[in-house]
Amino acid sequence: MSDELHIRLRHTSGDIGPIEVPGSLTVEQFKERILADWPRDGALALETPTCPADLKIILSGKFLEASQVLDDLRPSMGDPKSDFIVTMHCVVRAAAFGKSSARSKDKEKATGCCIVQ
Repeated sequence: MSDELHIRLRHTSGDIGPIEVPGSLTVEQFKERILADWPRDGALALETPTCPADLKIILSGKFLEASQVLDDLRPSMGDPKSDFIVTMHCVVRAAAFGKSSARSKDKEKATGCCIVQ
């Protein structure tokens, strides 16, 4: 069933697309395509992702996993026909490297004693 999908991405700074992609793509491959087509000027250029992991794609209120295939998500899209445009939401968030170590450093700094009388 690997028909083409027309997907528009909604971002707080504006829309991207519609982008025509094969349904056989994984979400990770779709993110790579979005990254390649990301606007280089305008409001969206101010928040440019640096890698596919920086992009979070939302469909029907759920974050999509990188390994999911777009064709498998068709029921969540409402089983679109070839001429329909599916709207997904896009959030740019820097990949969280070392996030847990930053929290543990904050806990180390927050040592103290509290006496309640």
